[in-house]
Amino acid sequence: MASFLAAQGIDHIYASPFLRVQQTVAPTANRTGDHVHILEDLKERRLAETPIDDFVSALRDSFTDDTLRLPGGETLIECRTRVRRVIDHISARHAGQTIAVCSHGAAIASLISDLDDVDGFDLWQSLTNPHVIELTVHDGTYGWRNIGGEDAYV
Repeated sequence: MASFLAAQGIDHIYASPFLRVQQTVAPTANRTGDHVHILEDLKERRLAETPIDDFVSALRDSFTDDTLRLPGGETLIECRTRVRRVIDHISARHAGQTIAVCSHGAAIASLISDLDDVDGFDLWQSLTNPHVIELTVHDGTYGWRNIGGEDAYV
């Protein structure tokens, strides 16, 4: 993935505070010579405060009812709003530049499901680790393209 992303002419790299995301993007940062900017709002969606016995069903339910809040968790609307706010901030700060933003499946799917007529749960299930989705932002208008998992860009 590092070769693929570096070939895109990445100007800046942003990542979730979660270590696994930073480890995924570190080789890209090494190739581009940029450091990784950590933003809290790129973190994964917190579905509940405590572990859930049937996480997949709970996540599916939350994509069906975007106001569903499990104890200590974040609704889909809250996650989507958080992710959109941080993407808007990054795109305004770096207008016209190519930015790598590294986050998590449920957080990304929450945003994409709001941008397009796509089932967020199905998108989440299709994502691999790592996975590349190209997101374009121009004058507040979003577009996206599913590049794919590792086999798509090797």
